[in-house]
Amino acid sequence: MKFEERYQKILDSIKPTNDEKMYIRLKRLYCLFNRKYFENSLPSSHHVCIAIVPRRIINGALGESTGDTNSDFWKICICKESHEGEMELTLLHEMAHISVDRKNKRFCAHGPLWQEEMKRLANLGAFNKLW
Repeated sequence: MKFEERYQKILDSIKPTNDEKMYIRLKRLYCLFNRKYFENSLPSSHHVCIAIVPRRIINGALGESTGDTNSDFWKICICKESHEGEMELTLLHEMAHISVDRKNKRFCAHGPLWQEEMKRLANLGAFNKLW
């Protein structure tokens, strides 16, 4: 199955959330974090779908990011059962995945490259008010 087909299948399986305010907040935070911590090196918010989904959709995780490492089109899913602070942490976590995966043209999971990126974000103060 091609990436586009898998991506469309995931989109089709997600039911829209009623929490429009949180969606708008996360989109705005994505723009802010991209500018502040990633020097606008991540895809623009127009190319990133942020979905607030039930935990069962993402196999019990707080979030996940999927995309093509050679593309600007990505999807970030965030667990709707999370509280606001967890959602913001999860957004940064997933943005770190996108940053590392795009730079290295491969999926790096939670390996050393991703851990370095998280430390870089911590040193910039990205998590100061979130944990």
